Amino acid sequence: MKKIYRLKLQRDFDNVFKKGKTVSLPQIAIKYAKNNLNHCRLAEIISKKTAKKANQRNLLRRRLKEIIRIQYLKKLDNWDIVIIPKAELLEKDFVELKEIVRLILEKAKLI
Repeated sequence: MKKIYRLKLQRDFDNVFKKGKTVSLPQIAIKYAKNNLNHCRLAEIISKKTAKKANQRNLLRRRLKEIIRIQYLKKLDNWDIVIIPKAELLEKDFVELKEIVRLILEKAKLI
């Protein structure tokens, strides 16, 4: 994913966590807030509590980024989004993960 689509700065994270809204499902939660840009920015927070091994965390991070990049990047305008997956997502395959991401974005009314 290109750098302009990444949420990186601490002040941006603080804005999302303080002023943003939260939507959750049993497997995943997202926090989102409006930004003043013409595109969305995305971040994933995957703790060691969720996945003990770094390769598991990285695999889940890569899959989530790819799903957003392929299907939803053009539709998500002016949003800063933080994705917080839970341990149940580690057992899901790519197709199930795509469906869960679609459900959470629809529940948040972002798409």
